[in-house]
Formats: sequence, structure tokens, C-alpha cells
Amino acid sequence: MAFNQNSNQGKQSEQSDKVADAAKAGVVLGMGHMIHHLAPEQVVRAVDRASERALAKAA
Repeated sequence: MAFNQNSNQGKQSEQSDKVADAAKAGVVLGMGHMIHHLAPEQVVRAVDRASERALAKAA
């Protein structure tokens, strides 16, 4: 899926959430595309949750 470069982060998250079967969109207010530098703990928690969901689905 191609994203419109003019659309905002919230809209892109909503689009991703609709296309990915088990996606969970999240927004961290005040953060941009470098969120892994600005809020690494939140990124790690999100990845952990995604991993847990994938493992549960595979079982």
C-alpha cells in the first residue's frame, strides 16, 4: 500500500491498521517519525506486544 506523502501520521496509522490483519495502531503525542530515538521504551513495549500477539496466533 502506498501512502500519500501529504497525509498525516494519524491517517497513515489508520490506513496501516486497516490493511494489517492483527495490527494495532498507536500514537505517541508529540513524536514524529524518529520515535525510536525519542521514546525507545514505548517502542520496545509495542514490539513486545506485537510479538506476543504473533506467537499466540501461531500457537
